[in-house]
Amino acid sequence: MRTLRTFSYPSVLGLGLLLASCGKEPVQTTTPDQGTAQAGGQTSTPAQRPLAHFRTADGMIGFTLDRSGTPIKLQVDGEQDVFELTQQERRNDRGELLDYVLLDPTATPRVSIGKHGGITYLRGKDELPATADDTAVAPLGPPTVAGPPVAPPEPLPAWAEVAARLEGISVRGRFPEFEAKDSADLAKVRAAIAKAEASMFVHYVEPGEDGWVARAETVPSSFSGMAYGGGDFATDDDEAKRYKALVKHGARIIGVSSPERDLGNHILVRRSDDRDELADGTPGLVWEVDGSTVVFVTLDGGRYRLDVNQPAKLVVPGTGPEASWPAPLQDTYADITVISSLVKAGAHPQSTVDELEAIDAEWNACVAKAWKPTRIKRDVNHPAQAVKIHKGCRKAMQKLEAALVRFIDARSKERKALYDEAVARVRTVGATK
Repeated sequence: MRTLRTFSYPSVLGLGLLLASCGKEPVQTTTPDQGTAQAGGQTSTPAQRPLAHFRTADGMIGFTLDRSGTPIKLQVDGEQDVFELTQQERRNDRGELLDYVLLDPTATPRVSIGKHGGITYLRGKDELPATADDTAVAPLGPPTVAGPPVAPPEPLPAWAEVAARLEGISVRGRFPEFEAKDSADLAKVRAAIAKAEASMFVHYVEPGEDGWVARAETVPSSFSGMAYGGGDFATDDDEAKRYKALVKHGARIIGVSSPERDLGNHILVRRSDDRDELADGTPGLVWEVDGSTVVFVTLDGGRYRLDVNQPAKLVVPGTGPEASWPAPLQDTYADITVISSLVKAGAHPQSTVDELEAIDAEWNACVAKAWKPTRIKRDVNHPAQAVKIHKGCRKAMQKLEAALVRFIDARSKERKALYDEAVARVRTVGATK
């Protein structure tokens, strides 16, 4: 319910005393909320007139308010419609009555009745005090706009129409047997592509520098895997440059350690470039839509999240001509978080993570043992010592790099095979538009 302001007026008694002191008879006045003294001690307020014509204090708006029967009706001067009004109480936090508000069938407040009898005409944010005049009025006829107050539905945001259209061509919208986690499973993606019709194939259009690009999310966030934190000292640049096999996958491998702990020393893998951004013109399928978030799966099984709550048109029907497609396998990055998320989603066996954890534990044991003697020595050059220790434990880092590359190569091979099958499907259904 909207908040209505109250209006205050000079005290009638105070005005009378002021005029009496000047030797004049006090002028009897009334306010919209106080009424006029009548013969026989009766008090008539504007609200006590069940049928009357009212005019706002500024003289700009006249209206007839008919409360002589059921329902309450309102007609504004110069308008044809007669509105049915519904009365609702307004109370404060202590439960005390403030006023009554009369709502039309669109749940718009039209008139308020103060508890002291004042009538206020409501127009948007305007609250206009009104008083009854001497215009003769007959009871209003049947309402032309009738019904209980029902607020019109909130207008849908601009992106909602786009999201609804994409939902209609999404994998989960068309094929309910698929789940959210299946978008990370190459076997399930292969099955979805094999069933997809021409109308389901789309391609991605970059939003430009003012928009939000689609970014890789290999597994739904609800299946997030394990992650490691940092340490006091990290592998120096010279040591990091030794691990080149992961560079081609946009990754950098770093060992971290701390002198004072026997646990919590890890090998970290971090992205070294922006390959997680989806390339313009990439063909694929919409897997699912959640609000303004769209999950886009490429023909090679890459999984991306994009947000349609922006002016740019990110998803366009058809794959576009093959000559315009970027090369497959745009993003092949993987670390312990990506791999453990895939395992959690059921796309890879637990043994994959077990191997990585064993290698990380080997690193932890190596660096913890090397740091231990320094705890009883004074004046240790810790940065120089860290470089030495990390070099001495590089065997674990080499093992981790080899294990990750082995995983990435195997998954990339499967993705390339999937891509070839998807291209054949696109050609068969004629989606290259």
